[in-house]
Amino acid sequence: VACVTFAPALLRMLGPVVFWPFGKKLIEGQAHADARPEDARLWAAVADMVMRRPATILMLTAWVSAPLAYYGAQTGVTHDFMADLAPDRASVVGAEAVRRYYDPGTIAPMKVVARLADGVFKGEAGADPLDLRTPEGRFAIAPLHSRLSDLDAVADVRSLYLPTGGDPRNRSFLGSNAFRDLAAAGSPLTADTFVSHTAPHEGRVTQLAVVLSENPFSKEARDRIPSIETALAEFAAQKQLDGEPNPWRGAQFELVGTTPGMRDLELVTNSDRTRIQVLTVTAVFLVLIVLLRRPATCAFLMLTVLVSYWVTLGATDLFFSWLYGATYLGLDWKVPVFLFVILIAVGQDYNIYLATRVLEEQRRLGPSAGLRKAIIQTGGIITSCGVIMAGTFIAMATGTLRGMVELGFALALGVLLDTFFVRTVVVPCYLALLARNERAEPAPVETLEPPAPTPRRHQAKVTV
Repeated sequence: VACVTFAPALLRMLGPVVFWPFGKKLIEGQAHADARPEDARLWAAVADMVMRRPATILMLTAWVSAPLAYYGAQTGVTHDFMADLAPDRASVVGAEAVRRYYDPGTIAPMKVVARLADGVFKGEAGADPLDLRTPEGRFAIAPLHSRLSDLDAVADVRSLYLPTGGDPRNRSFLGSNAFRDLAAAGSPLTADTFVSHTAPHEGRVTQLAVVLSENPFSKEARDRIPSIETALAEFAAQKQLDGEPNPWRGAQFELVGTTPGMRDLELVTNSDRTRIQVLTVTAVFLVLIVLLRRPATCAFLMLTVLVSYWVTLGATDLFFSWLYGATYLGLDWKVPVFLFVILIAVGQDYNIYLATRVLEEQRRLGPSAGLRKAIIQTGGIITSCGVIMAGTFIAMATGTLRGMVELGFALALGVLLDTFFVRTVVVPCYLALLARNERAEPAPVETLEPPAPTPRRHQAKVTV
């Protein structure tokens, strides 16, 4: 609304002042048929190069961009929010200290919440329901504790049965720590910590603290979650354990903590990113079809933006891999999402501006001459817009969060690549090939009508 109302009114009110100090000179220069603004010489040279070698330039572009585009399409991301912080931050230094002296998973243990199925009793059928706070309940937790301890992804387990950790099958209660272990297991405070005491699930739900063998923020730890879920599902399906009824048959298990949360974040963001990319490309392509009505050209314009996105993503990943070295775990997960949406929007804005101007000039001057004219007239404007936008985005790279720095760098690089090369060289090359295949339409000839006779004053003939 502002663009079609307020801005035109402001231009009308200010008049030539808006174009001070060079506007009048440029307008006067355009009044001559052969005149050309001085700042158009560069774009005239670019237009001439594009018109002479369009196929060669496109092939060289494809050959140079293919490796980076392929690498960018395979680029992985990280969901580790600790990797977003600089190595000298206090939390990062503390996490490294914990991993140095303890098991890696100690920094953020995962919780397994187990709920007994209905109809589980502490003895024969018809007896009282099994209460996990009782001695029978504590011993019922032992096989679940052992099953988790057997997993390769698990370094240690702490439960009501063994609050201090360890494997019940390899734990001796006759050593020097036997009294401490028994006292901890039988403490009412320990029972309140590990077993639910709120209605209606009191005594029926317990939690086990699981210390993973991997860094809980890492992708390796997240990849272990499915194996833990599978093991718990198989455990709940067993009817008997060592000849006795399995108290955990039909039980419900849930995983809680940093690692499962990051795993869910990864799954959701990957799904959302795919959906966003498909919908964005579809919507923009339909808009291009409506505006240009040339499906092949619209498809090529979409392809240029996608290749520009993949090249930018690959170059960004390579740059920060070199910059951060061993501490680099991959691009922040937000970078591909925002880069794709913004780069598609900006690139197609420039595409629409260039393509519509080309069509206008070609209708007036013919395919080749119209294309050349459009390149010259739009080159400076598109470049100026791109430089301003890239300068805005690069300001984000002055931050301290790695994700923010990566996003600012990627956006600035992508916009500059799109501005100085894709929109000013690649797309015109494709349009130049189309112009060659079209029948040259002669430019309209302007007929100059003879000027109307100038009225003269009546002169009376005087005779002497």
